[in-house]
Amino acid sequence: MKTSIATLFMLLALTGMQLKAQTAKKQILRVDYTTNPGSPKLLEIIRLQIKDPVLLQKTVNLIDKYKYYFTLNVNLQTSESVFKLDSVTKVEKVKVVGNGEYGFRNKDNGYLCNENFMSSNYTIKGSVKDLQWEIKEDTLTLGGYKCVKATLKQMPDVIVWFTPDIPVSSGPYMFHGLPGLVMKMQNNFEETIATRVAYQGDVNVFNTDAENIMAKSKSTKIVSLSEIVVAKSNFMRMIESKTSKD
Repeated sequence: MKTSIATLFMLLALTGMQLKAQTAKKQILRVDYTTNPGSPKLLEIIRLQIKDPVLLQKTVNLIDKYKYYFTLNVNLQTSESVFKLDSVTKVEKVKVVGNGEYGFRNKDNGYLCNENFMSSNYTIKGSVKDLQWEIKEDTLTLGGYKCVKATLKQMPDVIVWFTPDIPVSSGPYMFHGLPGLVMKMQNNFEETIATRVAYQGDVNVFNTDAENIMAKSKSTKIVSLSEIVVAKSNFMRMIESKTSKD
C-alpha cells in the first residue's frame, strides 16, 4: 500500500509539472511574418511606367525577392506584444520607400511603431483604442485559418485579414485591436503575411525585447498616426501625378 501511495503522489507531482510546463509554453504566442515591398498598388504603378513586358516581368521578379522577416511575440497574460525585424533579404538595384523595424504594445493598449520612410526615422505613438476598424463580410483562408477582412478608417489603403480562430487582438506593426490575430496586411507600400504561428514560453526574452524597443524609441522622432498618414498620402499623390504625366 505504501508503494502504491508513493507512486500515486509521484504521478500527481509529475502531472502537475507537465501542466505547469504546458501553461508556460502557452504564455507567449509567436507569429513569424514576411513582408515584401511589392504591394498591389506599387506593382500597378510599375506596370503603368514600364511598357516592355520582358522588362516589366524582370522588375517584378526582382521586387518579389526583396523580403523582410519579422517576429511578433504576444504575452497572453498581459496582452502586451513585441514586433521586431529579424533580417532582410535585399536585392541589388531595388530601392524601397521605407520599412518598419519594431513595434510594441503595452498593458494599457498604447503602442509604439518605428518606421523608416523617405530616409527619415520615426516612431509612431498612439493608442490601440483609437484605431477605427471596419470589419467586412469577405473571408479568406490563410495557413488553414479562416480569416475576415477589415479596413482601417484612418488609413484607407490598409487592408488586413484577421482570424477569430486565434482570439488574440494583435498583429504586425501597429495593427492591433481586432477580434483575432492579423494574418495578412496590405497597404500602398508593402504586403505582410504570417508564415508560422506557434507557442513558446520564454518570457524573459520577451521582456528584454520590450525594454530594447522602449530604449530605441527614445532616440527617434515621435509622431502621431495622422502625421505619418499625411506624409504617405502626399508621397503617393506625387508618384501618381508623375505616372500620369509620363
